[in-house]
Amino acid sequence: MHLTNLFMVSLNIILLALVVIGVAASSSSDRKTSDFRPVDQVIHDAIKDGAFPGAVILIASKDGIMYQNAYGSHTYSASAPSMRLSTLFDLASVTKVIATTTAVAQLYQKKILDLDMKVGGMFPEFNNHGKDIITLRHLLLHNSGFKPDPVPGFHTQTFGCPESAKKHPQLSFSCLSQIYDGIMNQPLMNPVGAKYVYSDLSMMTAHLMIGRATKIHNLVSESDLRKDCPTGQRGEEACYYEAYVRKYVLQSLNLKVSGFLPPHSEWSNCAPAWNETGSYRHELIQGFVSDPNSYANGGIMGHAGLFSTTGETFEVLKAWMYQAPGEDYISEATAKLFSTVANVTQSSRALGWDTNSDGYGSCGHLSPSTFLHLGYTGTQVCNDPERGIITMLFTNRVYPTAENTKIGKVRSNFNDAVLCSLEKKYCE
Repeated sequence: MHLTNLFMVSLNIILLALVVIGVAASSSSDRKTSDFRPVDQVIHDAIKDGAFPGAVILIASKDGIMYQNAYGSHTYSASAPSMRLSTLFDLASVTKVIATTTAVAQLYQKKILDLDMKVGGMFPEFNNHGKDIITLRHLLLHNSGFKPDPVPGFHTQTFGCPESAKKHPQLSFSCLSQIYDGIMNQPLMNPVGAKYVYSDLSMMTAHLMIGRATKIHNLVSESDLRKDCPTGQRGEEACYYEAYVRKYVLQSLNLKVSGFLPPHSEWSNCAPAWNETGSYRHELIQGFVSDPNSYANGGIMGHAGLFSTTGETFEVLKAWMYQAPGEDYISEATAKLFSTVANVTQSSRALGWDTNSDGYGSCGHLSPSTFLHLGYTGTQVCNDPERGIITMLFTNRVYPTAENTKIGKVRSNFNDAVLCSLEKKYCE
């Protein structure tokens, strides 16, 4: 080849490489310098509209946090503490994925739990009312046949926990054995596997399986257990479940404040839930779990009870999305298995996680492969593997009343505002 032609070819290759590098750099730079005012506006408007008194949000990619902010206050009072990045939130049903599903995924990787193992193989007393064929997979997909909630509720006077008869029931473990029996003897509302019904009972059962496996395989020592959590009785699985989550899910990521049962010193830093003046606890719920069934069980259960900040929850989501800190925590294969829709003809559910597969939902126009979960208190996590981004919206929409449902539209608007900020799409 002529030297001049060779030079021109080489020059073109170099220029093309520079263009590619420039596009990549520009894309990365655009994300770092994105204008997140559309996100701010959605949250400010929601607070003004009374959807919630305050919120903390976080938007991240594999490179780290792109934007985080705190808005509003703990309550609507002018003297209320401001929301901060360090505010602790009652995650409600986000507990199902951050604590329970993560624990199941890890034990699945360790070949300690199998998705198709039958609950009754671990708990023979569970094999009644046609429940003998229920597997761990059924629990995670919410198609086990359970009702949405236990009947009667474990917190009700009809069920009969010792504390429930009091005007101000104390948070205690006095009902562990009775609630254990209640879970074991629950009847079904549908044939196993036939229909999707979102059920807290599924994750209540799953947490018992995690606890039993933890004890059988000596995954925690006696010193790892909470001193106040009684063992040697039915329902002790809650104690082992909590110890496993604390040791392997939270502390292995060096999380400092996340966990069940925040210490009293942290209560004032917790976003308050509803002001429960009419029933059960008859007081403002702040610093202890709002879910009444979890409360009746001492504040530790697989469906609700975990407290965390946006920053610390992000560390767990990083492990699911980017395998940080490594494959031993959650491998890429495990993350893919657990976050992929299992049966599109039945529901949008993956294993433990929900997905955005139905299209425009709580995660807005994030991709259909987005895996997510919502919490009753006003929490939400969305993980979009196609875009490689994580969005988090933590609010206390239940203050002062859990009947406030204005957050529904805010959830999707928030995620569309993220896309407006990053991609100039879905801007309104």
